[in-house]
Amino acid sequence: MIDVPVEIAMSEPLFVNGQLSVYNAMKKMINTGKKYCIVLDEENNYIGVVTISDIIKHTVLEKKSPESTKIKEIATEIIITLSPNAPIEKALDLMKKYKVSKIPITKNGKIIGIITENELIGVLPYLIDPLKELVNFLINEINKELQNSENKNKTEINYRKEITTAVKRNKV
Repeated sequence: MIDVPVEIAMSEPLFVNGQLSVYNAMKKMINTGKKYCIVLDEENNYIGVVTISDIIKHTVLEKKSPESTKIKEIATEIIITLSPNAPIEKALDLMKKYKVSKIPITKNGKIIGIITENELIGVLPYLIDPLKELVNFLINEINKELQNSENKNKTEINYRKEITTAVKRNKV
């Protein structure tokens, strides 16, 4: 795969204060169309990430109150991040390895974006079309070279035949 940086597919993450209730964080997620949020402490350092699945797991299955549970209490620690110039292939490999669907993008220790599986899937068609064009170009160039090589070989064979014929005429 081509080394395309993740920054072309990253989006702006939703940040929420860790003191926010799960209920209010979920409202923000719904209002912004995000299926996750990045949880920050009082100094704006990131604590972790919370997905809709995390909220369901902790509130419904573990019977925690969404109104009284702080979002930081259910946050999953962020164990992997990528730099903006990391290749998309690396993001895909890490998602598979760690079984995650989102990876924060950091620069100078701060989260500047996030890359999700859906965003990567969305960018793939834009990567495939240029690759098809490149492959077609290379095939045409190879065919030209083969044709030139074939013509050169025919010329050499004809030249050898002419020399052989000339040599035979002089001997007989």
